Amino acid sequence: MVHTFLKETPASIEIIEKALSERNLTIAGKQAHKMKPSLVMMGIDALKPLLKEFEEFCENGEETKADALLVEIKKISQSAMEELVKIW
Repeated sequence: MVHTFLKETPASIEIIEKALSERNLTIAGKQAHKMKPSLVMMGIDALKPLLKEFEEFCENGEETKADALLVEIKKISQSAMEELVKIW
């Protein structure tokens, strides 16, 4: 599970970034939604409400807010991945 998380999380964030750069909020929101189960399974609960809020921004067409929140999501994701690599 750790290996899958470490592999899929950066890929998911990359998909989200690409979707936002193309102004495709639908894809960005759907990809954020897909990330939630693995985060919960890994015990990274801090990201779940952020991803939900990100999805809502995408659904409401709030691109600027989604962009800003993605910075925080990336920061927490990166920190979690670094910690997992240390203990795994």
